[in-house]
Amino acid sequence: MNEIIKEIVSKYTGVAKDAITDNTKIDRNALGSSIAVHRMYAELLSNHIEVQNYREINDFKSLINKIASKIDGDVNNEVSENFEENDIDSPTIGIDIEQVASFHKTSDYRTDSFYTSNFSQSEIAHCVLQSDPILSFAGLFAAKEAVIKSDNSLRHLPFNQIVITHTESGKPIFRDFTLSIAHSEAYAVAVAVRYPNNLKKMQNTYLPESNTVNNFLFLISFTAIIACLVLFVILYCLIK
Repeated sequence: MNEIIKEIVSKYTGVAKDAITDNTKIDRNALGSSIAVHRMYAELLSNHIEVQNYREINDFKSLINKIASKIDGDVNNEVSENFEENDIDSPTIGIDIEQVASFHKTSDYRTDSFYTSNFSQSEIAHCVLQSDPILSFAGLFAAKEAVIKSDNSLRHLPFNQIVITHTESGKPIFRDFTLSIAHSEAYAVAVAVRYPNNLKKMQNTYLPESNTVNNFLFLISFTAIIACLVLFVILYCLIK
């Protein structure tokens, strides 16, 4: 098994298989992007090597230890789909950008290990029905990264458990976050904003103040969306 693991790690790190040691870095900085990290673990999964909570793995030794603990039946590594909503004191914002070219085309997105590891079946069904599935996947992936950056307590969840749905008008939704997604042919950009629970309680309890709360929430959302659009325009101009 170690030989297979080393071959896959070598492929994504660029380090020769025989040169891989316990200290070989395999995190996002070493691989160059979060997409590359997700691809590596998806390929491990396609070889029947499942690794959970891999965001915290930094080097080859910690990868081997994580796999060994899984084989030995360490149930503490399992991730539950039932997670609690954490209270926050102030609005939190996450922004992410992804290269569309990082997402590969495949004959069946429903069975490809990368897509099934990072998207739920409902998300895959949504994307394949769009005119350009790859753009849709890139946008959803960026939104998931933005959600985690907005609420870091969700970082342990597998991406296919952060399920983004859509309204009838096409607006992306995840729990109590406000999401916005934009993309060009080359990049997808997403912003996620989460508001404190006390603001929502104020809105539901004190009707005379609801306009004030609504204005505040709108201002935060508007600011985040503008920041996302500015970043998008800058990147678009750079690639022209």
